[in-house]
Amino acid sequence: MILKLPILRNRYVGIISAYGPTMAYPKDIKDKIYTEISVSMSGTPPRDKLIIMGDFNARIGTNFLT
Repeated sequence: MILKLPILRNRYVGIISAYGPTMAYPKDIKDKIYTEISVSMSGTPPRDKLIIMGDFNARIGTNFLT
């Protein structure tokens, strides 16, 4: 989801709220989510501000039970 709010004349702040799948999800699902975030980011003009927030569920290692 992206929310676009006016801050000045012809300038906006875009807020992207995202939930990323855990490492246990299939690669194609993870790729789709991050592609959608990338498309949203690239659609924001350089003059605008962009805030990205969310829960990206990053993990390091292969032990998913802890």
